[in-house]
Amino acid sequence: MKTPQNTHLKLLAIAIAAALTFFTSCKKIGRNQCVEPDSLSTDLTWEPLYYPEYPLNTKPEFNPNNPDEIVFLHMDDKEQPSINLIKYNLKTKEHTILHKAYITSRPRWNKKGWILFSIWSNRQEYWKIKGTGDSLTFLRAHPLAGAPEWNKTGDRFIFYSHIETDGHPEQQAYFIADENGTLIDTFPGKYITEPSWQHDSLLAFVSPYGLEVGNPYRGEFQRIVSFDDIKDNSKYSFDPGEVEWIDEDRVIWAHRAAVMITNIHTGVTSVVKETCFGDRYFYPTYSPQNQVLALENRVYHKSKKDDLGIIVVSIHFMNLDGSCEEEFNFSLE
Repeated sequence: MKTPQNTHLKLLAIAIAAALTFFTSCKKIGRNQCVEPDSLSTDLTWEPLYYPEYPLNTKPEFNPNNPDEIVFLHMDDKEQPSINLIKYNLKTKEHTILHKAYITSRPRWNKKGWILFSIWSNRQEYWKIKGTGDSLTFLRAHPLAGAPEWNKTGDRFIFYSHIETDGHPEQQAYFIADENGTLIDTFPGKYITEPSWQHDSLLAFVSPYGLEVGNPYRGEFQRIVSFDDIKDNSKYSFDPGEVEWIDEDRVIWAHRAAVMITNIHTGVTSVVKETCFGDRYFYPTYSPQNQVLALENRVYHKSKKDDLGIIVVSIHFMNLDGSCEEEFNFSLE
């Protein structure tokens, strides 16, 4: 990997539309001026100031073997804390409930047909299930752990957790396990959240300090984009986001102030969507066959009656340049 020649982030507008678009027409989503909420989540008593509006759909993931299928989480307040793992066909509109549990991570679908996810049950448990809904399999458990991710071939997965001493989590680390959950390696001292490993050799993730890429087997990572190099870095710093590989050279990542595409060799970064904390995107997933993005969108609305507000959570589809954005509507009712 080449070291970026220019350390300053170059925010460029993407001007060339994708050659193949998924949508036959563009329905522009109207948005009000993006306003930052007064408080990010809680008041001084740790009571939430913003409550999700149910039902909601969150954490999408394309099927790597079939661009017409996605998997996502569907939540309804009547079923809390149970969350539905849904497989949905974008052409036929048919859906299947693959599993129902207190699912805490984004589902990750590999080329072997397995969907990887975590469940909270007084500990973080890692499970996998076939895209057909068969063969639900327990992999391993940790008292405190982050979202798991397959490698590109689907025979290993990576996750963040802590090294335990006398049964207590002491030191942060990331772990690599095989497809059956057997631990292969441990790398202490690195905080990796929501990584993407869909590359022949590299792992990408967004740390509190910037976009980082490296070889997970060596524990060596390079900061491709530093938040310190961004002019208005108050919108970026200390706020990890999510990332996904587009191809061997580029990643797309969602952060508080923008959805961006970065070339890992040059560090050149293009803005797909400018956002703010009050209206932003999470969990980008990309279909190379259709050249389409799916992301989770969250919008904070302040209540006119009291100090509380709501969070509207939905899944949006768009082309790689940010055009033709459409909201995905789904309900089990």
